[in-house]
Amino acid sequence: MVKISTKKEFENILNENEGKTIILKFGAEWCGPCKVMETTINNVEKEEQANAVFVECDVDEVDEKDPDFLEENKVMNIPLMLFYKDKLIYDRTVGLLSSKELMGKLKK
Repeated sequence: MVKISTKKEFENILNENEGKTIILKFGAEWCGPCKVMETTINNVEKEEQANAVFVECDVDEVDEKDPDFLEENKVMNIPLMLFYKDKLIYDRTVGLLSSKELMGKLKK
């Protein structure tokens, strides 16, 4: 999982991975459900068949470096995952997903 803390870093990932599914997860170190979701993502990454790139963004770090990035993505609750294809969001999920649910969203 790639860790970022600014919009510019994320834009670079989008540009470098054209044609792939990009999953941007907003979370925090202190967030229990975020840690559970991180484990799920790590498991899916290991068995991934979907040509996806997983990106993690700590809301506390972003709030210090690039707070507009949080506002632009309407981050109100975490964990929040945004699913991108061809630089466009095709799905948005707040809360926990199982590995099966996450894999299903990658195949859209």
